[in-house]
Amino acid sequence: MELVFRDPTTISRIPNYEGQPMIQTLLEQVRAAGAVPINGTGAAREQAQSILMLVNNFSEQQQLEAPNQPMNRNVTEFNRLTPYVTLAVETGSVVGFADNRYSNGADNIFVDYMATLPSSTGLSMQV
Repeated sequence: MELVFRDPTTISRIPNYEGQPMIQTLLEQVRAAGAVPINGTGAAREQAQSILMLVNNFSEQQQLEAPNQPMNRNVTEFNRLTPYVTLAVETGSVVGFADNRYSNGADNIFVDYMATLPSSTGLSMQV
């Protein structure tokens, strides 16, 4: 499983209501599911992976609550992730999403970004 973070510079920050860095929790959950994480930063892009996990992690020093998220953003802030999705579609990989940007709710703009992926990459979405 390849992990690709929206902001790879902040993967060691501790989310609200957690006692360890987000990367540590995520890697433990991936291993508990029986998968083997690759690198944790998206550096293994050139390799075809069976599962790609896109992680929308927070960048602020302290994770914001979902009701306090700024709404003057747009989906272009996730452009870093799109080439990984395109490659996953080309190689037949499964794509998963983890949204940890805000606590107690979803990142509304990330949801909008996910909705754009089928038309821009050919991704077939199943819920």
